Amino acid sequence: MKDIIIAYPVKETAMQLRSLLEKEGFHVSHVCARGSSVLGIAQNLNEGIIVCASILSDMGAGVLSDLMLLLFQKTAFPNIWAIW
Repeated sequence: MKDIIIAYPVKETAMQLRSLLEKEGFHVSHVCARGSSVLGIAQNLNEGIIVCASILSDMGAGVLSDLMLLLFQKTAFPNIWAIW
């Protein structure tokens, strides 16, 4: 099963999304508020899904997307999907 990372700056919103996904049978492996946390977590995964707010505590979703592309082009991680 793919890991799901929820990245939202407001903890209550992140926890509501986690609850919603888990009620539908999905496993949420990480909840965080910072793009830098997403990058650190994603480096340790082979595949996964990121559910992300448009603006996080330290960067916007566009910047996070660009950094993810740079990170995974250099390291050949296969299957990381993002929902912005």
